[in-house]
Amino acid sequence: PPPTAAMKRPSPAYAAQESSTWKIWAAVAIGVLVVVYLLSPTSGSALRGNESLMMSPIPPKTSAHLSEVLGVALELSKKSAKIIQDVKKAHEEHSKVKGHTEEGVAEPVTEADAMSNANFVNGMRSRFEGVHILSEEANPEFTAVYSKSLGKDVAKHLAVDPILDMSDILITVDPLDATKEFTEDLLNYVTTMVCISQNGRPIAGLIDQPFEEGDAIWGVVPEVNGGHGVVRGVKPTKASGDLENVVTISRSHTGDAANVVEQYLEGKTALLAGGSGFKSLLLLRGEAEAYVHMTRIKVWDVCAADAVVHAAGGEFTDSYGKSIEYKHDDPYITTGLTATLDAGKHPWYIEKLSHRTGEAV
Repeated sequence: PPPTAAMKRPSPAYAAQESSTWKIWAAVAIGVLVVVYLLSPTSGSALRGNESLMMSPIPPKTSAHLSEVLGVALELSKKSAKIIQDVKKAHEEHSKVKGHTEEGVAEPVTEADAMSNANFVNGMRSRFEGVHILSEEANPEFTAVYSKSLGKDVAKHLAVDPILDMSDILITVDPLDATKEFTEDLLNYVTTMVCISQNGRPIAGLIDQPFEEGDAIWGVVPEVNGGHGVVRGVKPTKASGDLENVVTISRSHTGDAANVVEQYLEGKTALLAGGSGFKSLLLLRGEAEAYVHMTRIKVWDVCAADAVVHAAGGEFTDSYGKSIEYKHDDPYITTGLTATLDAGKHPWYIEKLSHRTGEAV
């Protein structure tokens, strides 16, 4: 006989099993949607409250390979570049004067300086325990800033990758070099700089230009890399032709440097530029033969440049030809500086400048 309606209906036990299966699948679907929402960049506070889902923080270390320290600095420099760009784009610099130079020039500080400083300083604190940090700006309130870098992109370029005891390391930070030029929209002069020093001498440094295309420039000195310096991000080029006569000096903290070039460095022409980082890049790119500064300057302005120029085979000393010592309790360099990418040209500058300084070299 043909099946009846009663014969087509499932048994009560089967109906209950089918209902239970659908409930399980519905719960799974809802769970997937919740996870997708939490990981979505548009989830706002939900994302910020669940950062551990995206990145497990690496516990602070009391020792680390040089490549890791430099790798973290490079990652933080990218974050700071974005911070600085965003502040400028929003016109929220909120500039104020924090002091004056010996020449009476106002030294501005902006919101971008403070935010970039907090990123660098807290980023280093979050990863490296016991490290000394010396930064241009005030000590920020601690907020954890996590970095994913283990320095693998740095390590592959090194012949030697020493392990550093953080208690022996000084990290100097210039979170926004050329602040005056930043407020004047002369953005090509703006850099961020990080330097890693050991026993008073720089062993690695980076210089980044937030408003220029390309990666940060970094270097590791020969003394910690098996006798061979490493520079990435730029091909070091010695000045040639007319550019051999160019000496770059500060446009805002000039002092008597312009007169010094004219009176003591015969045949040379002064090129005014903003920011110590930018002036050092002029040397590395062959756009100037020397960088001379005659007035007091701070260690965070020059430490990274010292490291990178040294890594490229150049010389970076004070005006008397002496190596600059970097200490966490002494932020000032009072004996000027002289730097050249061509190490063979450096003695000529020191000898000429000794006539002004009154000290034979």
